Amino acid sequence: KGLIAFGTQMPPMADMEKYLEQRQNYYNALHAWAGMPAFRRWGTLLNTTTNGWKGLGATKNHQWGESPYQVVAGLKYYQEDYIVRHRSCVGCITRCMKFGIVKTGKYKGTIYEGPDYEAGIMNGHMFLMQTGEEVAYLGEYIESTGQDCITAGAVYSFVIEAVEKGYITADDLGVKGLTWGAADPIHELVEHCIYDHERPIYDAMRKGCIPLCRWLEANKKVTFQEVFDITAQCKNNGFAAWWPGKNSSQALNYSLSTRGACHMIGMPWGASGGTTVIRDVGTFCTFGSQGGVSGYAYYECLNAAMGRNLTKEQWDQHGFRTILLEKAFNAIEGFRRRDDNAPARIHAVMPEKFDDGTPTVFAGACTTPEVLDELKLNWYKAAGVDPETSCPTKGVLQENNLDYVIPYLEKALALTNEKMK
Repeated sequence: KGLIAFGTQMPPMADMEKYLEQRQNYYNALHAWAGMPAFRRWGTLLNTTTNGWKGLGATKNHQWGESPYQVVAGLKYYQEDYIVRHRSCVGCITRCMKFGIVKTGKYKGTIYEGPDYEAGIMNGHMFLMQTGEEVAYLGEYIESTGQDCITAGAVYSFVIEAVEKGYITADDLGVKGLTWGAADPIHELVEHCIYDHERPIYDAMRKGCIPLCRWLEANKKVTFQEVFDITAQCKNNGFAAWWPGKNSSQALNYSLSTRGACHMIGMPWGASGGTTVIRDVGTFCTFGSQGGVSGYAYYECLNAAMGRNLTKEQWDQHGFRTILLEKAFNAIEGFRRRDDNAPARIHAVMPEKFDDGTPTVFAGACTTPEVLDELKLNWYKAAGVDPETSCPTKGVLQENNLDYVIPYLEKALALTNEKMK
């Protein structure tokens, strides 16, 4: 839910001349980036294939980091058959949005603004789709119905695996033939999840992976932990399209991010790591922040717009304060260290062979529990967060002029017989 406000005037700028100068510097840096031609041509959908080549492309409910179909259901299809138009947000030079149309086959006529990388993976490779036409068909339907492509991909791929393992039946869903790579049954599953209010399983599905796990525990002969461990989510927010088996820092992001399994935050290591936060709260687009555009560009644009003269270090401090406030809010609402523990799926090991017996490239790749635990402890220490509760300590809050938060945290922790450090 949200509010929409329509304005008729330009927001005031403290120093318009300086702002325009910094904006031009920003554009110059983008134009100087060697990767700009390819990025303008492909946008992020290029990564649906290239990340698979690196073992980073989430596949089959995050069991794998590469797909046997990543070329035919990715770059080859988009290059030869799909893209018909490029589009930019207002004022942006990257034009990374791609319009395409399915021109042949069963789903001919499907028009889709996308897929970008996340949708191409989460509504394609996560379901083990074999063709680009099917990825476009499913992605367009999921996004046109207002669903978040990331968590939708996490929920639906979890359901497919639960059917495969016998936890969920066709009668539970009213969908026959649901399996990996079956585009029409998957489309039917999505449709039921939106419109079917007769079968109780869909009430749980609409709320995410964790409520669905609770429903399965209550209605099937299965433990919560058994089904929880095959979900690809943290704090009920789905892992994104980046497989953590080849990227331990992404496993850390998924585990510690305050809003759930966010892949964008880069978990700031103390005050010096707040650049990603400032980028986001300053409304700088990630895709317009490529190549030589550094954090410095954000800060100087904000200084000009707001009439400030803060250094990079000072802006980073504000970014870190944002993270501390979010961690404090979560702690007050009852989140603890246990909620920073992602399911066992985050430690999935890339198999030696795909289902058809062909060898994989990244066999054995895995972020082990030991590696992830060490990364978490290092972050807690660097950030001044109590590793037992995942709550900011009094010391770090005082250092960042957030003393007023302390009484609220003490009261919340007292409810569970815990003490603030």
